Amino acid sequence: MIIYGINIIKELLKTKPKIIKKIFYSGSKIKDLNLSEDINLIKKVSKREINEITGNDDNQGIAILVENPKLLNYDDLKKNINNLGRVVVILDHIMDTHNLGAIIRSGLFFGIKTFIIPNKRAATISPGSVKSSSGFIFNSNIYSVSNIINTINLFKEKDYWVIGADLFGDDLYSEKIEKYKNSKILLIFGSEGKGLSKLVKNNCDIPISIKGNENIDSLNVSVAAGIIMSRFRDK
Repeated sequence: MIIYGINIIKELLKTKPKIIKKIFYSGSKIKDLNLSEDINLIKKVSKREINEITGNDDNQGIAILVENPKLLNYDDLKKNINNLGRVVVILDHIMDTHNLGAIIRSGLFFGIKTFIIPNKRAATISPGSVKSSSGFIFNSNIYSVSNIINTINLFKEKDYWVIGADLFGDDLYSEKIEKYKNSKILLIFGSEGKGLSKLVKNNCDIPISIKGNENIDSLNVSVAAGIIMSRFRDK
């Protein structure tokens, strides 16, 4: 996977240097990385070549080749179910890779490290999601599953409350929700256009919503997810 953007590259060099396989550069931005001259993974290329490598010309003249991050599966989920954290997030067919990255970055900020996505018809790890997470997506554990309902039931067996974000749910800041703040929580966020699927909604224990200006339909899913995750932070 090719990643570009000087700030993301700096972050990965600092936190995950072992995943970097090659650094390509065509301009002076390479100096901002303060790399040792004897590093053999650095390759100078022309501006045309780096545009071809990244697929666009908005790359600041620097890019890196990284290992494709490993997605865990349902068997891994069952094996690790007792060590996933007090709060876990399911993304019910989020389609935009930038939303995926932004949600994961916000989740990590609030101490949430486990995220579950469908293995079909959903955004996955990509250069876009890496960029929108500022590279922090590599610090998360992402499970790709074929059946969200089976996954929900697995968590219910482990005494997780299943809380789904829904426009017509209970107020996030109501006393009714307050009692769940320190419980084991499985948070579910629906897709950008349709929200939670009907089947997923029917399997939630508690629907919640963010009350705001009635003249505005709803928040972007990554913004809404950030607000809700801050309420149930795992710290």
